[in-house]
Amino acid sequence: MRILIQNPYVQRGGAESRLRSLIRHLVREPKVRELHLMCVPGQSWPADEEHPRLTVHPVEPAKIARWTEDLIHERGIDLLQFHNEIEIGCAGLARAQAMGVPTVWVAHDYWPLCGWRFLMDVFRAESVERCERVEAERCLACVGPEQIEKTRRARAVIEACDAGVVPSSRVAELLEINGVLAGRTRLVEPWIDLDLFASGSRRPRNPWRVLFAGNLLPHKGVGVLLDAWSRIQRWLPAAELLLVADGRGAEEVHARIRRLGLRRVQHHPVVSQERLADLYRSARVTVFPSLWDEVIGLVWAESLACGTPVVASETGSIPELLG
Repeated sequence: MRILIQNPYVQRGGAESRLRSLIRHLVREPKVRELHLMCVPGQSWPADEEHPRLTVHPVEPAKIARWTEDLIHERGIDLLQFHNEIEIGCAGLARAQAMGVPTVWVAHDYWPLCGWRFLMDVFRAESVERCERVEAERCLACVGPEQIEKTRRARAVIEACDAGVVPSSRVAELLEINGVLAGRTRLVEPWIDLDLFASGSRRPRNPWRVLFAGNLLPHKGVGVLLDAWSRIQRWLPAAELLLVADGRGAEEVHARIRRLGLRRVQHHPVVSQERLADLYRSARVTVFPSLWDEVIGLVWAESLACGTPVVASETGSIPELLG
């Protein structure tokens, strides 16, 4: 079997973490003769994970339909697996469907349902109510007519897939409510690298450390966490909060920290997966305060695998998956 996977990024966030784990499995599967990954330019596969069965194709989004067609002709692709639309689009997926190649959509997010990809405006996450049904009149307030039309077209291509893979029954329910792949999804719960994320560190835990890992945009609930921390630091002055996140939303978060007069709060930039596993094992507890209808959020799974308890919001798929 020759498989083509389309995902815009190789090393970025939770979706890419799952993607890399999946690919590491597929290249060891005897039935898979070739594995091709299309991504946006500037992406590269980790050198220590290169494999003779895997070929990475950085492609400009505007050219992905043509590259998909050429690869199908040249390599005889048997299956296209589509992971994310963001910055790569559905043109390659649509071209494969037109050529009769079986296609599977793997859900990492809600973007085919919602023009803002999150069933809410992420930059107003603390004030906007979540919604479950995509309706043009209501969505106009968040995204405008152009994004609604783009999402409508993408949803039609996703609906034409032969099957979908979803991480929770919650995601399957939302897809069905909105008429996407109803009855054609398979539930595969989130997977992580259990060789990497595992308990058993020699380092003692810091009994006062609370860990947050993710990004600092409002929908991840950092604002709620910081407001709570202003009270926690009065009760437990020795407690320290470690924010492991990239720079998105950092300016607003740092301003909030100053405004609240918070102490013992550190912001670490994105770290390697190995270093992140060490940080999980060093903490007393990991906090996952997401505000939006969270699809997966691998932080809680990685933390538990490292033996560190989790406090999480009761949103989206989290009650189902964390339970």
